[in-house]
Amino acid sequence: ALEILPEIAKISDPIVAGDYVARLADRLKTEVKYLYEAMERIQTKSKFQNPKLQTNSKSEIQNSKLKNNSCESHLLGLLLVFPEYFKTAKEFLSPADFFSEKTASIYKNLKKEYSLKRKFALKKFIESLSPNEQDFVNLIVLDVENEYIEEDKEVAGEEILSLVERIKKGKKEALSKNFEGQIKEAEKSGDKEKIKKLIREFQDLIIQGKK
Repeated sequence: ALEILPEIAKISDPIVAGDYVARLADRLKTEVKYLYEAMERIQTKSKFQNPKLQTNSKSEIQNSKLKNNSCESHLLGLLLVFPEYFKTAKEFLSPADFFSEKTASIYKNLKKEYSLKRKFALKKFIESLSPNEQDFVNLIVLDVENEYIEEDKEVAGEEILSLVERIKKGKKEALSKNFEGQIKEAEKSGDKEKIKKLIREFQDLIIQGKK
């Protein structure tokens, strides 16, 4: 989780950065001052290794705010912070709907966890992941916790449904383009059997999307 610090160190807003540090300190069961000391060392080291950062650091930091714009990672963060909405999400979304292998893998593990029908424990779930996945999940959870408060549960629920729809739509459009490209290639080569096969598969995809 300490690998998150370099990203937090890039945040120009001290209030936002301070909130991330406080949440990370709570998660690591350590004092905030130690994390700030570590961040100072990271910033000093970065400037020493790249002198250009001394003059351009302000604009660079502003352009590197810790903000995950990926629909998939944001959805995962919301589902982890607001687990009560996972039952609804899993009815419409499967791991195959994800583009990223990492988010698909974590979502698959999340489905397994919920299939056990026990109270969801975020910390235990994170501990069950690989070190790389743990760092990723800690980041997206911190991001969601920073944006949403307890009173935002309904807003989070609406956002989850919206993200599910966008993810499925994006995947469907990408698959459609892929099929169109393959059909064009088959037409160029004059492979009629392949064209028929691809058209059938494409039609099946459309039918499945309407279900």
